[in-house]
Amino acid sequence: VEDNPQPVQDDTDTGFKRTLTIETRAPGDNLWYRGAANAKIERLDDDWFLIDDVLKIRVRSGTAKPIIRKVGNQQEMIIPISLNRRPAIIVHEYAW
Repeated sequence: VEDNPQPVQDDTDTGFKRTLTIETRAPGDNLWYRGAANAKIERLDDDWFLIDDVLKIRVRSGTAKPIIRKVGNQQEMIIPISLNRRPAIIVHEYAW
């Protein structure tokens, strides 16, 4: 796994973007990336999510779409990762 964080700033938000690169010898589709876990995760426009009314995140990996699931008294935002196209690339953006 290679992790490449980069600062990001535009007219409305400050944050950073992480690009994670995952390489493996064995292909597969049984891998999930957990982008967030919190009591409150709200879906916004353009694939962004609002975490606890404070932090915005967006996670992308190919054409996969994030899923929000309930686990106990929390929510998790997860996205399936395919290792059939090597390497797998995950782009995780944070804005506040």
